[in-house]
Parts: sequence; C-alpha cells; structure tokens
Amino acid sequence: MNSIRTSDELNFAIEVSRAAGNLLMRYYGKVVDYEMRESSGVLTRADLESDEYIREQIDLQYPEHNILSEELEEKSVNSEHTWIVDPLDGTTNFLKGNPVFSVSIALVHQNQPVLGVVYNPYNSELFFAEEGKGAYLNTHPIKVASIDALQRAIVCIGANFSDPQGQKSGMALINQLAPPASFRIRVNESSALSLCYVAAGRFDAFVDPDVNPWDVAAGGLIVREAGGAIHDFTDQPWNPFGRGVIASNGPFHRDLIARALAV
Repeated sequence: MNSIRTSDELNFAIEVSRAAGNLLMRYYGKVVDYEMRESSGVLTRADLESDEYIREQIDLQYPEHNILSEELEEKSVNSEHTWIVDPLDGTTNFLKGNPVFSVSIALVHQNQPVLGVVYNPYNSELFFAEEGKGAYLNTHPIKVASIDALQRAIVCIGANFSDPQGQKSGMALINQLAPPASFRIRVNESSALSLCYVAAGRFDAFVDPDVNPWDVAAGGLIVREAGGAIHDFTDQPWNPFGRGVIASNGPFHRDLIARALAV
C-alpha cells in the first residue's frame, strides 16, 4: 500500500475489511449454526460478528457518519456521509465451504460512492478504489477486459433465487443472455465479487435486477474506476440506491442494457 496514495478513510476501510475477513476465516469450514431468512437467504453467526466488529470500528473512528449495513439496524445521524457495509457477501457459499465470499465496505457522500473495498480473505484478494484514482487488486492497478461484443462475453447473472419472483426474473435474464447472445453465463452468488471480477477482466459483465445497496456500493465504484460502464434497471447512471445493476467493460454496454431491460 505504501506506493499507492490513499486517503485516511480508504486506509481505514482496508484495515477494517482485512480484520473482519480474518474473523470470518475463524468460522470458515466450521459453521454449523445458521438461520434461514424468509426472502433474503442465510444468516450465520459469522455475519453478525463481522457486522458488529465493522460497526464498532466505524463508530470509534467516524462517530459523526451514518451506517447502513445488511444485518443490523441503520444508524442515521443526518450526515452527508454513510458507510455501507456487507459483513459477509456470499453467505451461502461461505456456509458450504465455497471460497467465493467477501467483506464489502463503501463510503458514500450524498448517495455517491467515494471509496469502496471488497476483500476475499480466503484468497487474500483486496479490491479497492477511490473516486478518480483508479481501481486496484492488492497493489496492482486493474482494468476491465477489452472484449468488444456481447457474443464473445462471459456474463455473470445475479438474482434472488430464494424468492419466487427472483427466480422468475433470474431465469428470464439467463434466457435473454445465454449463448448465442453471449459466450458463457456464470452465476457467482456474490454480487460484490462479481462486480470486482468485471473490474479485473475475469468477467465481462454482471447483471442483477434485485440488489441492495450493501451488495453493490463498493463493487460498483470499483467497476467504474476500472474503466467499466454501469447503469441501473431504469437505464439511469448507477448509484447504490437505484434498482438493480447492469455492469460491463463498456463496448457492448448498450446491447447488454437492451437485453436486460427486455426481461
């Protein structure tokens, strides 16, 4: 990190995400207690302990800021700054011993992200970005892929498959974007990492009609800072509070939007 000029807030988010990731790894492969939530998947003790730790650190360092997290009640102090936290994105993967999971932390100012961190502790992969300063994986800058046509693209699909309506929209997206419309379809079950994989060129696009701010706040900024394009499901420029997310490397973005919005 010494060769990359970063703000105090980004350094803080990186430090906290790494510590929260280490906490998660103490449970990885051992979690047996979990709770099924009605329409939003699985909740484990690891989710809650990671969330509590991150919130405690934010309260200590930035008590004047709001906090919006997946697991616990929103803290609102009428600040223009809000920390958006997913303490364990990809909980089902985590529970089953699949290493596709992460800690996601973003800071937004007046609803626009100014920094984002996504940390996969299993692979020690730290994705991060700060507005106007590019995107990074660990100490290396990252850029989106150069694929210039949807027909040659690997597209990752997200949807709330635990909900009947989510299943319907997810399958409709797959039908719209499956080959030959694209080269390959993936379902990653982690919105934060899927967006980071677009930023790093591992995927060429990610589409999810049903996301929450904590799913995409950090990853969306990382895509944008890596040179990608990102909109919501009303064909408006993306922000974390919009409806859904459509992200790509850029060249076939309008084709992707047209197919996604046709669902």
